[in-house]
Amino acid sequence: MRLWRGKSLFWTIAAIFLLTAAVGTLLQALVASAVLQPLEAREARARAELAASAIATGIAYEPGGLRGAELDSLLARHRALIRPAWIFYRAKDGTVVTSPPGRFFGRAPGSAGTDSVFLGPPRGPRGEGTGRDLRGRLEVLARRTVARGPEVLGQVAVVRRMWPRGAMGILEPRTSLLLFPIAIVASAFAGLVLVRLLVRRLRAMELLAARVAEGDLTVRIADRSGDEIG
Repeated sequence: MRLWRGKSLFWTIAAIFLLTAAVGTLLQALVASAVLQPLEAREARARAELAASAIATGIAYEPGGLRGAELDSLLARHRALIRPAWIFYRAKDGTVVTSPPGRFFGRAPGSAGTDSVFLGPPRGPRGEGTGRDLRGRLEVLARRTVARGPEVLGQVAVVRRMWPRGAMGILEPRTSLLLFPIAIVASAFAGLVLVRLLVRRLRAMELLAARVAEGDLTVRIADRSGDEIG
């Protein structure tokens, strides 16, 4: 087959599509890491700050403090606005409440540094293993001390798990939608280059054929590429 023995348009077309795929992938990675991820992190911190402040105010506002279902309802209501982050509340007596329900292994707030309250990942209600939760690290998005006057009632924190990024950050759910518009643009660019390449050479062949049809037998084919056209 000519495809394997010598020059062929197959290799030109394959190289164009390979280059297009590489450029499109690099472009998506740059947009995701330089634009989308910082914006998402800034928005997540802003929402976490608002949620932590509202929860701390709600707990401190109740004279007897919030317990049980009332506290769970408060945390769940604010957690709906900051998903997939977790809300963590530790009362001064050591009671720990999280939304969604689970367990963190840690010490009391402030016992050994600002982040020492988060020493392990959340686990299931029966204490089963964490599986994928063992990967990544915990990031504290917001932290608020719950106080009523001089009395400290506890601490509220909003945390999220930072998963290892996909290949150059392009496989994350939030950035994977970029695949479609970038793929469309890259495909259109590759098609334009390919069409212009073929049309230019075919048009030259058409002009030569017209001259031969008119009786000019002195024309010579300048295209000596040796592929299917030349």
